[in-house]
Amino acid sequence: MAPPASTRAFFIPSIVFLAIAFILSLIVSISLPSLTTLDIARVQFDNATAPQVAISSGSQEQAQQLRFGIWSYCVYGANSTDRTCVDPGHGYSVQISYTAPDATSASNVTIGSSYTRGLGVHPVASAFTFLALLCSLSQHFTLMLLTIVLALLSAFLTFLAFIIDIALFVRIRMEMGHLGGAIEHTTAGPGFWLSLAALLLLLLSSCTVFVGRRRARARAGVQTEKTGGFWTRFRRGRY
Repeated sequence: MAPPASTRAFFIPSIVFLAIAFILSLIVSISLPSLTTLDIARVQFDNATAPQVAISSGSQEQAQQLRFGIWSYCVYGANSTDRTCVDPGHGYSVQISYTAPDATSASNVTIGSSYTRGLGVHPVASAFTFLALLCSLSQHFTLMLLTIVLALLSAFLTFLAFIIDIALFVRIRMEMGHLGGAIEHTTAGPGFWLSLAALLLLLLSSCTVFVGRRRARARAGVQTEKTGGFWTRFRRGRY
């Protein structure tokens, strides 16, 4: 059963919100190394105090900037085009070492896989968002209810992924502070904010579908009540 035309105005914004949320969630899920600008967090070092970052076993590279993505991290040298993206896959770890210019002190920090493994929730949330988008294209009452359930589940998974992003960002910021005299500036990357935007869009979509479905059911109930009232009066007239 399709909802009346007066309630479809609630479903069109929901479809738009879900479509945009899916696109944002998808590009965040691709992340580094394929999309080097879609990082979750990044660290900018002062040129004079740039630390060494482990690239592979026994190999290190001086980093002017570090970018942390879902599947990898990238090390930027003095030249912005001098970039090395490590491709370890899901649940990577980063080792950073810093030696003071006067060689009197040295510091070593590690961003462990326990903080990056949870980033895999992003593609899962993206998949559920896509399912919610497909269901939202139908105006059947049952599929509208399924859209609400899937949109709320997608919002929950995106919220969980965003909490993991926050935990990673806080961990990176804390660990960078243990690098002794290294001058750094840790900021949230574009992927961090796009995840937040996708979460807000999913919540808006759930609300619009819910309101639209309630209006459609209320209107259908009024029509049924009117029809039932007529036959009720007719039956009463027979006795």
